[in-house]
Order: sequence, then C-alpha cells, then structure tokens
Amino acid sequence: MARKPIIIGSKEFKFQKNALEYYKEMLNRHRKNASIDGEDHLSLLDLIERHPEAVQKIGSEIKRFYKAPTELGTSCFWIERTDGSNTDFLVERVRSCFLFFI
Repeated sequence: MARKPIIIGSKEFKFQKNALEYYKEMLNRHRKNASIDGEDHLSLLDLIERHPEAVQKIGSEIKRFYKAPTELGTSCFWIERTDGSNTDFLVERVRSCFLFFI
C-alpha cells in the first residue's frame, strides 16, 4: 500500500521529515523579528490552521508571523495577534501537526 503524501495547503510532501525540513529552512531564511510575508506567510497560515491547538494559537486573529528567539535561546516562529498578544509556534512541535494530515 502506497503511503499518502502530506498535503499542507498547496504544498505536498512525501514524508513528515520533508515537511519538517521545509519549515526549518523557512525559519532559517528569515531575519530575527522581521515579518514573514508572501508565500511563506501563506504556508504558515495553512499549517497553523491544521495545528491541534489552532484556536488557541490563532486567538483573536493573526496579524503577522515573525522569527524570534525562545526562552532557551533557539529561534522559532511567533504569531502576533491583532489584539497585540504573541505566542510561539515551534518547528519541533509542528511534527505533531502532521499526524492530522495523513
């Protein structure tokens, strides 16, 4: 039986590791605290909508995605909401989202 691809928005990945690599590469190509725009913004919207904690992560509404450090000193995606609040969106935790795409 053939493995089903992981489809996130318009992106299709053969394996979970390919999707995880895609989002890690995306994180690495953005500067700290800079807004993530264009296709990358749209890709993150597609991903967050499938996240098991999407309602909590999205909150009032997403104003922007950006890259910023965590308390541990590593970088991750952050969501700034229209109400001014922020929440992290860790690449390592993205893997749990893939279970919902299969």
